[in-house]
Amino acid sequence: MDTPKISVIVPVYKVEQYLRKCLDSIVNQTYCNLEIILVDDGSPDSCGAICDEYVTKDGRVNAIHKENRGVSSAKNTGLSAATGEWVGWVDADDWIEPDMYEYLLKLALAHHADMVQCGYFVEQNGKQTAKFIASEMTAFSGEVSALPVQQLNIFSNNNWTKLYRANVLHGLAFDMTFPIGEDLLFQLHTLPRLKSVVFASQAKYHYVQRNSSACNAPPTPERFVSYRRMLQTAIQIFDSYSSICEWL
Repeated sequence: MDTPKISVIVPVYKVEQYLRKCLDSIVNQTYCNLEIILVDDGSPDSCGAICDEYVTKDGRVNAIHKENRGVSSAKNTGLSAATGEWVGWVDADDWIEPDMYEYLLKLALAHHADMVQCGYFVEQNGKQTAKFIASEMTAFSGEVSALPVQQLNIFSNNNWTKLYRANVLHGLAFDMTFPIGEDLLFQLHTLPRLKSVVFASQAKYHYVQRNSSACNAPPTPERFVSYRRMLQTAIQIFDSYSSICEWL
């Protein structure tokens, strides 16, 4: 297998009790040619110091410390700093299987894919539930509109189960005006750029559900308004891409 560099972007904010497990799962990957970009988004706890600790322990780790501007800003900072031929993300309170990136890259190279997606496990209250797993490894080539409608149920709207060819993401950014839903909008912008995709039949990512996460924050009028605006924007994106509209 070829050994291109993979840039792994980790936005970090107020996750000190989870961060070391996350970073250990990345630095100990079976695939070694990694560029690990930790973006400390002005975290008020010890996250910044933990990031610096891993910089001293592993030469592949780069820590960027910035003013707190939210997760989309942190993801954009990491994306701007990435120099790898492939790009992936890991949330700092989650963790990944030891062979996740070896597994994804092998599939991507074998099928000349622009993006490959694996399934994931939801970790909650001591229970583990598998999500978005293809019944078997499935590869598609051609315009995005060629994807069968039945495959949409395994196309997740997150970025952390995916490995992207870096040139597919050129010029894209996460929308900083939405506190939630930024992943969905980002995925919609990537869809028309994908000429070949792979859906993997194994789950390699562990998504940790915690009450203090942004996704599980208590509902407020402001969050509802933001979510409604995000959905309206998503509809506009669908309308602007004729190839996506062919799905509907």
